[in-house]
Amino acid sequence: MALKGVKKNPEKDKFRLDRAREGRPYQEKWYKALTVNDHPNRRKNGTIDEHRYLAAKALGKPLPLKAVVHHHNGGYHGGALVICEDGNYHKLLHVRQRAYEATGDAAKRKCPLRKQWENICNMKKHSRGGESYYHPSCQLNYQRNWVKREQLLGS
Repeated sequence: MALKGVKKNPEKDKFRLDRAREGRPYQEKWYKALTVNDHPNRRKNGTIDEHRYLAAKALGKPLPLKAVVHHHNGGYHGGALVICEDGNYHKLLHVRQRAYEATGDAAKRKCPLRKQWENICNMKKHSRGGESYYHPSCQLNYQRNWVKREQLLGS
């Protein structure tokens, strides 16, 4: 079996690679699962996702526990892989990718209230953290409408 980017050398490579029959479902995607003996990143059943195996091999050491492997092309087969330090950085990559695809500028964010893309210097970061930004004027209008709605429902 030949994997792109992985040299098969049974004498030197201590990992035995066998494709799992079906792979592993994740969010309606099928990742290729490999049976790899003695790999530090393998699951309890002895399998590891192909993209995680290739990322660890390229890194030259096992992936850190919180590391997430991002597929640069947005798919789950082929394409460049990016090793993210944790899920938050991985989420940021997706936010920036959506902004770039919509506006051509990865630094812009979409206001959840106005539904418009804007540079983050004109917006305020949401207090709950994450990568959510909004216009202060939109928030003020939202709060005013919420109070009016509560008064109508309360009376």
